[in-house]
Amino acid sequence: SYLYGEQKTPKKDNHTDEQLVSAALYLSAVDRKSGAILTKDSDIKRIVRHTLHYLYNSANNGYREIARLVKDHPVKVYQPEGPIHARLIWDSSWLERNGVPNFVSLDRIKSLDEMLS
Repeated sequence: SYLYGEQKTPKKDNHTDEQLVSAALYLSAVDRKSGAILTKDSDIKRIVRHTLHYLYNSANNGYREIARLVKDHPVKVYQPEGPIHARLIWDSSWLERNGVPNFVSLDRIKSLDEMLS
């Protein structure tokens, strides 16, 4: 695409989505604290979901333990809804033992104050 007659340079992929998800999973599994990601990027939800599905279904007991810890100390993904609200679009506590999501309340909208408390 063009901007003022000049071609835009392609975006460099710094793998920030993956780094953000890794940090949230680390916070959950290692520090045993729940965390939240607020993003407009739909890839974040997909990366968290696929990563946890892989961990749950692994033959490696250590991977399954990480997935269990992430369920116990949830990673939540929110999508902004206006200037002061966000919609909960993913919660790792929704996962069943087989790694398949149990979708409970996908349309729960919270204020930013609620998210931080």
